[in-house]
Amino acid sequence: MQQDKPKRHRRTEEELLRDLEAQLARLREKAEARKQRDEPIIKSTAKLVKSVRKYAQEAQDAGRTDLSLSAQAFAAGLERAAAQPPAEERGRRSRGGDPDAEQS
Repeated sequence: MQQDKPKRHRRTEEELLRDLEAQLARLREKAEARKQRDEPIIKSTAKLVKSVRKYAQEAQDAGRTDLSLSAQAFAAGLERAAAQPPAEERGRRSRGGDPDAEQS
């Protein structure tokens, strides 16, 4: 008996272009992230976060959970802020409106 081969779906040119554009966008984001990671302030931030985490561990070992939790929260906020683009590049959000909506 001869088995039927499953039919292949060949992508159209539009699908290929859409996939390539998506890949290009991912590569651009990756390059931008790499460029941002090489900035001196980001390197200094990483050193500061490492020091704060070391302090948090020392505070925990000394029985000062309150100081340890505060230091951990500060380090997490600092990492989050460093990962975002600067405020002037992000743009301003309007009050109460949709942040993605166009402003006039």
